[in-house]
Amino acid sequence: MVSHIATRLILASYCATDAAKLVFEHNAYGKPFLADHKPLVFSLSHADEMALCAVGNGEALGVDIEKIRPIASTEMAERFFSPTEHQLFARLPRGQQQDAFFTCWTRKEAYIKAKGLGLALPLERFSVTVSPDLPAELLSSDFSTEDAIRFRLMDIEVACGYKAALAYAGPPPGKVMQYHFSRRPDGGIFLTPLKPQGDNDQVIDRTINGVNFKPLVVGS
Repeated sequence: MVSHIATRLILASYCATDAAKLVFEHNAYGKPFLADHKPLVFSLSHADEMALCAVGNGEALGVDIEKIRPIASTEMAERFFSPTEHQLFARLPRGQQQDAFFTCWTRKEAYIKAKGLGLALPLERFSVTVSPDLPAELLSSDFSTEDAIRFRLMDIEVACGYKAALAYAGPPPGKVMQYHFSRRPDGGIFLTPLKPQGDNDQVIDRTINGVNFKPLVVGS
């Protein structure tokens, strides 16, 4: 998959090694990590033709991207959201509920990925803000009373028709890097880093094999 190849190239650039030499392992819940470069952490998510990668140094992080699509949002919210989230969701006008569902979903998935516990972390056992008009925030978690203080959430601006969010522990994102991807004549991939952007600047979409890939660097 193109997104996995691009992630390997991005990580190799931070590890100062050949991408082919990177060794990936997984924790007991399936979260991948670099075997020989453990201070470097990363999270990858993809949906349809979009992919998002976050890279950080030492602290936990997670990222999620979803394509907005027609679903039975009321039933899905009742099934997967916490009681607090479901109440907040039900108060929204029906015309705003689909957008709010994917806003809430990506915020929740980003937190789950940052925790690295997979399905062992039931979605209904923690709460995030639901409305797209409110800042992304972890309101409460049954797993740790400290998580609402330790973890921060932020929405990531992506292409129209998608929602994305980042969850991270530690200091806020220091900078966002842009990368340009191009195809080599032999079928390989060029990864060319562009000029770093300022704090919290958004990444410009770049396309490779039809996949828009937005790498996000957390910290520096």
